[in-house]
Amino acid sequence: MPGLRLRIDDPDDAGVGEVLAAAAHLSVHAADGWLHSGDLGFLDDDGYLHLVGRRNDMIVRGGENVYPLEIEHTLVEHPGVADAGIVGVPDARLGETLAAFIVPADPDRPPPAAELRSFVRDRLVGFKVPAYWYVVDALPLNAAGKLTRPALRARHDAAAAQTAASSSP
Repeated sequence: MPGLRLRIDDPDDAGVGEVLAAAAHLSVHAADGWLHSGDLGFLDDDGYLHLVGRRNDMIVRGGENVYPLEIEHTLVEHPGVADAGIVGVPDARLGETLAAFIVPADPDRPPPAAELRSFVRDRLVGFKVPAYWYVVDALPLNAAGKLTRPALRARHDAAAAQTAASSSP
């Protein structure tokens, strides 16, 4: 777009950081003149922008940054998965770990968690493989059609509380 400048703020080792933009047509910007988008992405060698998620969606698992969108895109490549949502959930050892919510392509035959775990592990590094797997009828979406991750976290928290209560003497 003519006149648009992009910058990646505070990139990590992989070059991923917050996408900042500046242009005369942008009306919302910080005092430094840049629009802080909240989107996370990187610029490739040809100058193309690749988005990997939102800053507030990033999960820090044992010191590693995990972007849910990458795992979600991987999961929907599986023929048994119609849709997927990933959230960070509390973990005593790692700080956060991953929970996957899967909408099966065939509700009567959801793919087994072990199969999905292997599928993700074959395509991504090990720390991006979810620890928890839930099969759901649909993912919670807001009015704009965006995934509401807090609703998924609450669902995991309820399941964890129920598991803890049932295992108490």
